[in-house]
Amino acid sequence: MKKMTRIIVKAVAALAFAVSPMFFATAEDIPFEVKFILDNKVLDESDKTSISKTYIEAFGLGKPTPINVTYLDNKKKAFNEAGWTNRLRVKGGAKKFEYTYKKRYAVTDGNIDAALALAKADGFADQKELEPEIDWGYSKMTLSYSMDYEPSNEGYGDLVLPELADGLKVAAENMPAIEANFGKKNWGTKALKKGKFVGPIVYKKYKGKANGVKVSVEVWPIENQKTHEVEYLAEFSFDADNYEDAKAKRQKMQDFLKELGVLKNVDSLKTSTVYNAYYN
Repeated sequence: MKKMTRIIVKAVAALAFAVSPMFFATAEDIPFEVKFILDNKVLDESDKTSISKTYIEAFGLGKPTPINVTYLDNKKKAFNEAGWTNRLRVKGGAKKFEYTYKKRYAVTDGNIDAALALAKADGFADQKELEPEIDWGYSKMTLSYSMDYEPSNEGYGDLVLPELADGLKVAAENMPAIEANFGKKNWGTKALKKGKFVGPIVYKKYKGKANGVKVSVEVWPIENQKTHEVEYLAEFSFDADNYEDAKAKRQKMQDFLKELGVLKNVDSLKTSTVYNAYYN
């Protein structure tokens, strides 16, 4: 009887191990977003914030949605330095703001399990409100955990973001506990008290179907706040259900973009490019 009891206990423990969503996640059950940077020849010569007609047709894109976005950090880049990103955006015609809280972990040499172990050590094993995802760029992978908060934007004009004080207040009040207390109690909320907007930037997002895959293309005009020079960044992305799905689609789309002559051999640098433009 004691032997049977031990077997039952082990079986229950094994079942608990299998169903825990974050702690035991692997590459096989985490969704992916694959991202490539496009050569700027895909942009319209007369309006570099838009994709040219030639590539709208090549990528099967519809009309773009304008999006106003800013990141929330402070003068010391406390969140960026700790691997956190706080993003606030509003889409054209939308009825809600989108606050996104995201923690990133570098995936070294494709070892997703090692990145998951680091996330586990930081407490993400017990986080049900933050969803895991793998970003897979030209040569690098990144594990992220993110959560959205979407309050009404009633009373604001189209594409208008809150004033800094209001944006910081809402962001702090709805920050996930693991970020608010990251490293020490109230770390995140205190860091935002003297926060700033890293932005805003209005970009365009297109959706379509290219080579049989549903895709998104974003065009970001990022103005250096010191030199006022504008860098135009075109990012091509698509979702995948798991590693095998991502691997197959990635190769297919990589070959497609290479054939068109528009694939840049660099990883997605969107967030770091924005930070570099606003901290100089």
